[in-house]
Amino acid sequence: MKIGLALGGGGARGIAHIGVIHELVEKNIKFDLIAGTSMGSIIGAMYAQMGDPFAVERKLLEYVDSEEFQEMDLHSYHRDAKTKSFFGSVAKRIEEQIVINLSISNPAIFKKEKFIAALDFLLEDGKIENLPVKYAAVAGDLLSGRKHVFTHGDIKTAALASSSIPGFIPPVEFDDMLLTDGEISDLIPVETARELGADFIIAVDVRQELSPPPPLENAMDIFFRAGHIRSNLLSERMLKSADVVIKPDVSSIHWTRFDKVGTLVDLGKEAGRKAAASVKRMIRIKKFNPKYW
Repeated sequence: MKIGLALGGGGARGIAHIGVIHELVEKNIKFDLIAGTSMGSIIGAMYAQMGDPFAVERKLLEYVDSEEFQEMDLHSYHRDAKTKSFFGSVAKRIEEQIVINLSISNPAIFKKEKFIAALDFLLEDGKIENLPVKYAAVAGDLLSGRKHVFTHGDIKTAALASSSIPGFIPPVEFDDMLLTDGEISDLIPVETARELGADFIIAVDVRQELSPPPPLENAMDIFFRAGHIRSNLLSERMLKSADVVIKPDVSSIHWTRFDKVGTLVDLGKEAGRKAAASVKRMIRIKKFNPKYW
């Protein structure tokens, strides 16, 4: 029986994936496949390359202390009481800097080079097909409206495409596609893991909860709230096909808080520790009694 791990997107909250992986590996739960979307694709790629959750955590801590991280200037996108969502934060930032014309004439408000530098810091060069564990990164094609799954080729290109948040990081031209963050098609890639041959899928959900909205004072507020609702409903539907869903308690942490590596890893460990015994039991049940599943 092939066990798949589906790692969802969520910005810095995705660091919690490392804690979950740590606890599952500690309990001798091994993965035959890792599928990731957005930050899940980056964490999945790092773990696939390093094979050690401790090493991944150390690398992330090094990154937070690096010039590359400081140049990202992510603190500018911290939410306040009025802007609860990521897109709301971006909209507020645009308004504050009065760059509406710039956002219209450019594909993104963030330079791709900064993000590429971050990936160069976090990931080694290499091909997906040469990794010791099967790995896939999910992106969305803006031209066809379909998802694209990277299962071979350059690992950094795959992570870049899967994590290029629409309007924030420019889309990636690849073959005849224009690829952007996999969130638009498959935020938590359970279905992708199933399509790639996983029989038992553990999904890790690090989404922001659909909490009461901030004041809906204008068209932008309403637009972003509607998108948040749509994304959550789609994700809930996709999660129904997972065998196990692990949800670390990270919803209150802003997507930019990469400086909270230790806290996020610990929250992931807590969720993984609570779920591990149940996961092992369910794997045994499905392995020996598949007709009852």
